[in-house]
Amino acid sequence: MPHPSPNAAIIRTDVPDPAIQPHGPDVQQRFARCATVALPTRTIRDNPFPLPNLPVPARPPKHADPVCVCLYCSASEPLADSDFRMASPNHFCSSRCTNLMIPLSLCPEADVIVDPHPMTGAFNMAMDSTLLDLAAHRNRSVLRIYRWHEPTVTLGYFQAASLSEDIPFPGLPVVRRLSGGGAILHHQELTYSCVLPDSHPVRDDPSTLYSIIHQALIQLLTECGAPATLRSEHSANRSDANLQNAFAHTAGMSPPSPAAIVAEPFLCFLRSNPNDIVHCSGPKITGSAQRRRRGAILQHGSILLQASPHAPHIPGLLDLNPDFLLNDFTRLLPSRVAQAVSSNWSLRNYSEQELHLTSQSMQASASL
Repeated sequence: MPHPSPNAAIIRTDVPDPAIQPHGPDVQQRFARCATVALPTRTIRDNPFPLPNLPVPARPPKHADPVCVCLYCSASEPLADSDFRMASPNHFCSSRCTNLMIPLSLCPEADVIVDPHPMTGAFNMAMDSTLLDLAAHRNRSVLRIYRWHEPTVTLGYFQAASLSEDIPFPGLPVVRRLSGGGAILHHQELTYSCVLPDSHPVRDDPSTLYSIIHQALIQLLTECGAPATLRSEHSANRSDANLQNAFAHTAGMSPPSPAAIVAEPFLCFLRSNPNDIVHCSGPKITGSAQRRRRGAILQHGSILLQASPHAPHIPGLLDLNPDFLLNDFTRLLPSRVAQAVSSNWSLRNYSEQELHLTSQSMQASASL
């Protein structure tokens, strides 16, 4: 089995980080036992947006009878049909908010994995692929919160762009995602991925999965000081391009050139989709995409925290709302998204199987 270069460190052992201790053995050490590629020398201390030390939550009790729960106002209603699927067009909250309701009592239990370290783009995309593959053999949902070791570009699965050409970010690592859509520059952001097995009630309706996760994110963003909404519900008079130009001018930066504006569709955050989460002032702050495989479904998305020096005309949450409660947002993000897809969830670390399969996937991709 090939070994990493002797100059590439697997893990920093000189600076122990107590923040990752409650999550079990260090994921980089455990990954190193399976891996044939080296991981970057980096710890959670190197990231400007560290994730909090999350306590293991108490598991909420299951409902005695099947019910549907509104994720917005918490109203509950009896569920008459135990085989209810979210493709049903008429199950909306009847209390006051008219939002879609989800039968949480019928949803599989969920695992939540919060990466203690920023990881490489190759690892992040390979792990998402691994979790989607394993979902075909599991009756559990998996939510993952992760970050990026360095600025990285991911290309949409069907995006026509060469890995060595056509990328307006020379020198940055480039990997291809499982999901479609435009390219994403992952830099100062938090990323989530959510994998649902075939048994989950919303698996048959991808638009419902967008709705329930984005609704949970919008509520949390607003609570933390960044009022947000779906693009489809946004009624601003100015276009996103004008808003981004205004932001660049305010920040003392030059707005994008006409040529750059023509090329904007290359990046996901410069494309428009009704499912996008936008700030109340207009700019897109969260974009998500999906992939289905053998009955399971993956949705992952980027939550832009701050403008990257590589794309300064695309603002993040802290640029739009300097008083945004980032610590509260990072602390609450895993639980809010988990509660959107399951009433019973718990934190865990990666399994040896997940790390082993991810290592194999990375090795296969590197040999192509």
